[in-house]
Amino acid sequence: SRSSSALLLVDVQQAFWRRTTEEHFPEFTKNVSELLKLCRGLGVEVIHAHEVFTEDTDKWLPKHKLRGYAVAMEGTAGASALDCAKPLPGEAVFTKTTYDAFHSTPLEDYLRKKGKRHLMVAGLVTSVCVLLTASSAYQKQFHVDVVHDCCADESREVHDVILNRYSTWMLNIVDYKSISNPQLVCSKL
Repeated sequence: SRSSSALLLVDVQQAFWRRTTEEHFPEFTKNVSELLKLCRGLGVEVIHAHEVFTEDTDKWLPKHKLRGYAVAMEGTAGASALDCAKPLPGEAVFTKTTYDAFHSTPLEDYLRKKGKRHLMVAGLVTSVCVLLTASSAYQKQFHVDVVHDCCADESREVHDVILNRYSTWMLNIVDYKSISNPQLVCSKL
């Protein structure tokens, strides 16, 4: 049922929407807006995962510690959601400090308590946070659909290679328009 499905929108934030990404994926923001409209209209729960860092460097990844800064610092423009993906009141937002939204967050417990078994994953960046979050979800026994036209990377080639590689192993690849088909959302369970 739709109640056991959720959309997990990963890192659709200013810090990860770079000029090169926008050049390779000019349709991304429109597609994400449409995906959110579809899911909200169908009653599919929308969950946001945002990478946000505080001054407490103990929670920073080693790469950030070595260079002395993180791109999505709390309270900065980089940490804010893109206009196309602003959370609505009542939508869950999980803050993470790693590439995987399941690591060191209460996301899995939240999903289990809500009876979610099917996750549609979309966001930024395909080859990093989207991939690691989706693969983690799969390994935690969730059925995972990656909404390919609502994901983006630094190049179309990297995006396509990642999705092609992992679609044979663990990820089902869909486009946002297929979400409007209730059979797609319900048939996964």
